[in-house]
Amino acid sequence: MSDDKPGADAYTLWTDSRIQDEIEKRTGKPPAQLFEEREQRLRDAVALKTPDRVPVVLYTGYLPFRYTGLRNSAAFYDPDAYRPALIKTLLDFPSDCFFAAHINMSGRAQEILGDTQCAWAGGSFPEDQGYQFFGEDLLKEDEYDLFITDPSDFMLRYYLPRRYKALAPLATLPSPTAMIGSGILHSTPLFRTPEVAEAFLALSKAGEEQAKFRKCDTEVSKLMGIPEFMAPVPNPLCAPPFHQIVDYLRGLRGTLLDMYRRPEKLFAAMDSIMEWSLARAGAADSEEFGKQRIMAGGNHFSSEEFISRKQFDTFVWPTWKKCLLGLIERGYVPRWLMEGKNDDRIEPFLELPKGKSIIHFEKVDMHRAKEILGGHMCIAGNVPAGLLWGGSPQEVEDYCKDLIEVCGKDGGFILTSGGSMDDAKPENLNAMLHAVEKYGRYN
Repeated sequence: MSDDKPGADAYTLWTDSRIQDEIEKRTGKPPAQLFEEREQRLRDAVALKTPDRVPVVLYTGYLPFRYTGLRNSAAFYDPDAYRPALIKTLLDFPSDCFFAAHINMSGRAQEILGDTQCAWAGGSFPEDQGYQFFGEDLLKEDEYDLFITDPSDFMLRYYLPRRYKALAPLATLPSPTAMIGSGILHSTPLFRTPEVAEAFLALSKAGEEQAKFRKCDTEVSKLMGIPEFMAPVPNPLCAPPFHQIVDYLRGLRGTLLDMYRRPEKLFAAMDSIMEWSLARAGAADSEEFGKQRIMAGGNHFSSEEFISRKQFDTFVWPTWKKCLLGLIERGYVPRWLMEGKNDDRIEPFLELPKGKSIIHFEKVDMHRAKEILGGHMCIAGNVPAGLLWGGSPQEVEDYCKDLIEVCGKDGGFILTSGGSMDDAKPENLNAMLHAVEKYGRYN
């Protein structure tokens, strides 16, 4: 942290106009101009055009907290501290965009609901630890038919009561389909029981807490001239249905067993997820979103560490491809993070339309990825988080130089880290940004 710049606390006293004046002082450009340049740069990369330079994105995670001396628990319990910490981080490390994984989720809201599937800093984890999702089997092997035929019933009376302790009383409610016509009148006595009333009160209280965390990224992006280009639109479509079943319904062990014991049920469940996800996706309405929007997602359980290429082709790609095509048809730009090692499953993405999506790699051989996908879709990555933490500035610059010269050739490339840059050293972040300015200019 530079001694000649105020700490994060000082920014709580700064007006928005003073922050914008500081941006113009450092960059020579007002935020509105920076926004237009950055937005165009990113969209050119997606469309496989050659921008003025290679775009660079910060995968911030807990970086703003650690950089400004805050504990990770502030990410879940102190939204007022996040805003000045984020502003300082983005001022000191100016980028075209940022993506804050696992941030803006209220720890208090999770406590109120009694979340059984997550651990977070300041909650069930120590204040300086990270975030973990457990992914246990909340869909039992004999409940596939219910989930497939009536997912709303399953989510209301099975999934929510199992995941959240405070919502356990919802299991006593009738199926939503039983409330058609006058059925709702006959069901109303169940809603007035103290246990059910407490469950709905918990949802209301959790909603109040979560609302405090929802606006920071959007407000700071607008203030500082940073497009929310990679901010996820709430919808699970960008992640494969296979991933959603592993993460949220059956767990890894249950899903792997189902691939052998009841594959027909697994296929039917993935089809169901695809259909209702597409049904509620809507269109990327230009009046609502301003311009074509990104829909972001992740994908880790379909990597080489977990399943074979044959299993990927059989269980993952067919429904995922339909989801991605559905998003593109509705006007979205899908962006997904391919976590883990995925060198043997790059070619299927050639089946997607040209210049309509972003694939973000963590561990892939980026030279090979560019060779296969170059000229077809935008690729992003893949500066290792470990290098940003443990390497030297020269090592970071050399790595970025190679990525820029190979993957950035003829456009279609976004430089970012392979994973969240929580522990990145300031000097290494500067080296990454310096490499973009030094080697990433196209004219």
